[in-house]
Amino acid sequence: MNNNILILLEGKADMSFIRDYLKHIYKDKIKDNNSTNLLNSTNTISLILNQTKIKIEVVGGVSKIIDNLRAKIQEYKDAEYKILIIQDADDTKKDKKEGGYEQRRKKIAELEKELDTKLQLFLFPNNKDDGDLEKLLLKIANNEKLSSVINCYQKYADCVSEITKNQKLQESLLEDKNKVFTYFRVYTDMQKAKEENRTYTTDLWELDNNELNELRNFFIKNITNQT
Repeated sequence: MNNNILILLEGKADMSFIRDYLKHIYKDKIKDNNSTNLLNSTNTISLILNQTKIKIEVVGGVSKIIDNLRAKIQEYKDAEYKILIIQDADDTKKDKKEGGYEQRRKKIAELEKELDTKLQLFLFPNNKDDGDLEKLLLKIANNEKLSSVINCYQKYADCVSEITKNQKLQESLLEDKNKVFTYFRVYTDMQKAKEENRTYTTDLWELDNNELNELRNFFIKNITNQT
């Protein structure tokens, strides 16, 4: 039986994080032969754990998986790949029709039934609450360093709001995605802050934080226990 694994992700930010988190979990047991700038030019990378190939692919959100990827899922099912889907749960404010943990899980369950296959699903931030990758990242960032950045960034957002009299602009600046970008930019640089160029090092990120327990357990169940 083929023990290879396919992981379907939403975007480049997810890819860089999942790559580095898998490397953190499995240490020297996992091999990453991808070039350092590969994420700039591709939506697919591969890691090797023991004899298992872990293929990681950026495919877009849940709606795109449901609308466009039935044939791909069937192809990998036929090749006996185990298929993992990791996506943002989001919420109904962000996506009124399909946002939120319960709605996303329901949609994937319907796809499983239609294709008669088992898809292993994890929804950021913790596989039970509404939210996204950035919500998780802000919980595992080095607290002291993050606080220093956010304090300065809040003052900047307040100043911009005062000048422009634009409350929505301030709210946009203070979205979690922008906070994460600013955190990377302050402690690395502009290029390394881009989603496809990010690396998650332990001086900036607490990769053993309890907030990651559900994701770690997801990988242990679906990768460790079959390799």
